[in-house]
Amino acid sequence: MNKNRFIYVIFIIFGVIGIGLLIGAALYGWHYADFKAGAEEVTGEIARIEEYYDSDHETKHRVYVNYTYDGIDYEEVSINSYSSSMYEGKEITLLCDSENPRHIMERSAGILVIIILAGMGIVFTLIGGIPLIVIGRKNHRKKEILSKGHVLHAMVDSIEYNTRVAVNGAHPFVIFCSYRDEYKDITYRFKSENVWTDPSLVFQPGSSIEVYVEPDDYSKYYVNAQQVLEEKVVDYT
Repeated sequence: MNKNRFIYVIFIIFGVIGIGLLIGAALYGWHYADFKAGAEEVTGEIARIEEYYDSDHETKHRVYVNYTYDGIDYEEVSINSYSSSMYEGKEITLLCDSENPRHIMERSAGILVIIILAGMGIVFTLIGGIPLIVIGRKNHRKKEILSKGHVLHAMVDSIEYNTRVAVNGAHPFVIFCSYRDEYKDITYRFKSENVWTDPSLVFQPGSSIEVYVEPDDYSKYYVNAQQVLEEKVVDYT
């Protein structure tokens, strides 16, 4: 897999994770609303907070509460939530299942889970989705220019690293080139997209390179480097 495709796949993965988190938030929200509809609020007291270590040796907590529902006392019933503000003896508001009074939930915990899942889902979706939209628009514009554009035979000025982008510590290359329109007495300069195969294997400063442009707007262009490199260089790195 070349690095351009690798980056594309990474964005897809982020987008899929984001959508999955948003779906999870929606499903949990439905479950929470369903539970809340059949539950009643009661005041509980934290009886005990137990510390333990998980398989990754991270500190976790189990919280046990006492509360009274329908005249019956329930002692040291665990809840599936914990916050640093909790302490033994603290009073908290619980949602108690009217059909199964030992099934309880801290009132604010459900809303917090929904907010966290939804927030992370939005962030991951944006991280993956926005670049995919940008890449999709660029690819569409490239296809349009390649199919309908006018070809200029520009001259390679330089080949440089794009240090703003890195994958596994490696930077892609960009080609700077220029085209001189003698009739208009204007020089147009262009820059290629990121390429991961060393362009100097095919192109050298002073050599010719094709640039596809829209006839009426040279600012919309595509430097035909990647296609030529794929045809002339077999890169297994």
